Amino acid sequence: MDKSHWLREVTCLVPLRPNDFDWSHQLNNAVYPQLLESGRWAWALENCIDLRMDGLLGVVSRLELDYLKPVFWDPISTVKVHTGVRNVQRFSIYLNQMVEDPESQTCARACVQLALYDSVKKVPVAIDLEKFRRSSA
Repeated sequence: MDKSHWLREVTCLVPLRPNDFDWSHQLNNAVYPQLLESGRWAWALENCIDLRMDGLLGVVSRLELDYLKPVFWDPISTVKVHTGVRNVQRFSIYLNQMVEDPESQTCARACVQLALYDSVKKVPVAIDLEKFRRSSA
């Protein structure tokens, strides 16, 4: 049974910095994973999931990122990052993420697989969202 039904999709605004753009005045492709990371933290904290527990490391174990449209330079621009859960399995959380430009055009889509590792034992940790939610609420 899927126990992720209580997880909400979250949209956050992320300001862009002048150095996020390359010589062609387009948002550098290397910035997109950073934008997605901001979206994942906003999603987790908005859903009362705090993965900063002692001894646990949250890691991106897989990232599929499709660049669909460039974001052009604007010194005061922000993008929207939408993050929602796709699936929760024993050792992975799968998220769908999307980056929109200031005109609400989709610029990138990502599928992300997250995992937790015990930093002392160096082994994967089973995903227990209820435990993380209870301990952070």
